[in-house]
Amino acid sequence: MATSYTKTISQTYTRMGLLKMQIRVALKLTTSISDETLNRLMVGVENKWINKFHVYALDAKGLCRGQFTLEIDWDEHSLQIARGNATIAIDEQKWVNGAAVEVIEAANLFNEFVTAYSLRTDWQTLHPPSITANENTFGHVLEQLGLRLADPIKWAPGPEAQTTLKNRILSELRVGLRLLDD
Repeated sequence: MATSYTKTISQTYTRMGLLKMQIRVALKLTTSISDETLNRLMVGVENKWINKFHVYALDAKGLCRGQFTLEIDWDEHSLQIARGNATIAIDEQKWVNGAAVEVIEAANLFNEFVTAYSLRTDWQTLHPPSITANENTFGHVLEQLGLRLADPIKWAPGPEAQTTLKNRILSELRVGLRLLDD
């Protein structure tokens, strides 16, 4: 009689460390962002100055045809910390080099879309109301992170498909895709 067993290999991360890892992986997969810029952005995440990252798929006319989103729910993050969940153990057989499957699969689908339609990518950050409500605070944060205000994105016309994914282990992170269909 054959016997089988499954061995779970887990790795433990701080909640903030794992969150920053997801953002790093996603931005590296979907943009040509530099390590220097990523390091500055991680300061913004660490200080809860950023609550959303958008990566846009732009056509030759500069119109947006797709969007990859990483959204951080800082209230959920604080709740998890208050509940004693400051560290997270992940099953390394279900995560790829510390990255959630949802992050990798959404990034890969976004990249396939970008390649299929010969698009280019650009990214933007969004900030919580606690930062943007005060002009001086917002200006200071932008300066610290090496960011500037961006022009609004203009969307191409057409039907779209949209989805949002949430990982049950890292519950404060949502991954979204919005793609225009031809």
